[in-house]
Amino acid sequence: MELDRSKDEPRETQEDRIVSLTKREAEVLSLVLEGKSSREAAAVLVCSKRTVDFHLARIYDKLNVSNRVQAMHRATMLGLVDVRLPGKQDTQ
Repeated sequence: MELDRSKDEPRETQEDRIVSLTKREAEVLSLVLEGKSSREAAAVLVCSKRTVDFHLARIYDKLNVSNRVQAMHRATMLGLVDVRLPGKQDTQ
């Protein structure tokens, strides 16, 4: 009889994973977090909407999320993006 070792092995959690985005994924995420649609982001990046959606799917997978709001929250928590409130300026 085999023992189930999965209970004994530590599981990797999202907090334990190092998340890194490609330069293009970071660009897509930044545009999406500005509130741009996939079509608008595609126009800015001079690519197709399908390409933007492909990058978003990879981003969601890396962040272990399923939508833009969750992606924004997770990316902020992981320090992947700098969220600033409109009208707030650096005082440095």
